[in-house]
Amino acid sequence: MKKIAFFVCALVASLTAQAQSELYNKMSQVSGVESFYYTQDMIRNTDWKSIDNPDINLSSLFWGRVNSLEYLSATKGRAIRKLRKAQEERLEEEQKDSWVESRSAQGIVREKILGSDNKVLMQINKGDRKISVYKKGSRDYTLVYDNKDRYTLIRMQADIPQYQLKEIFIQ
Repeated sequence: MKKIAFFVCALVASLTAQAQSELYNKMSQVSGVESFYYTQDMIRNTDWKSIDNPDINLSSLFWGRVNSLEYLSATKGRAIRKLRKAQEERLEEEQKDSWVESRSAQGIVREKILGSDNKVLMQINKGDRKISVYKKGSRDYTLVYDNKDRYTLIRMQADIPQYQLKEIFIQ
């Protein structure tokens, strides 16, 4: 019985690790970047007001609809530049079209797959602050808060109304 419990725990841990994005895995190891990853089970037990980010108000979200959340925030100049560059490269990579070859009864078929369907839900440029909210598919959100002193990137899978996204950013 202990072996089965251990196997199940190991499986859950590996699935959780795979759910984290490549960008998160890369940037969470950079010195000067504050990071955390929450699954739905962990979100319910979190004190969101304790997060030291004056620009973000995560406590305003209805957490019953959030399945996972990746948070990366940098306040040091070098870390800000690295995180900003990594996010821009990820967006560019997602926008590229690609070709996929598949075999069928008629032979090899090449299909063009269009870039991701990232939609810009909100963009605000106010002074030195830039706020952007992207939505991919029906449940994947990317929230970016960029100013000269802090760069914050939040990626989440959630079923939340669009108006609630505006409440995250303290204006």
